[in-house]
Amino acid sequence: MKNRSRKSISYPANWTAPKYQFGQMTTDGQILGIEYSNGNAFKHEGWFYWVLVGQGKELEMYMEDEIELLAPSQIKELIEARAAEIEILKGQLNFIG
Repeated sequence: MKNRSRKSISYPANWTAPKYQFGQMTTDGQILGIEYSNGNAFKHEGWFYWVLVGQGKELEMYMEDEIELLAPSQIKELIEARAAEIEILKGQLNFIG
């Protein structure tokens, strides 16, 4: 396995640090992008997050104060559901392979 070092992005000192990170799961979907607005492009200054919603079919932009992360229990439920899906797919693969 490759040794992957964390990469960082620098931004101007007068910007606050983003509250959330790429890949985090929100109640609406997964964060795939982060963008800062100084208030010119959008009527709000601060961090905006691009979230993959609609079962992975579209990206929507949320202001930082609109983001709500999944609770640990919700993440565990996702893991269990996806583990069950993986077992079903393995069974299908064994059946045809």
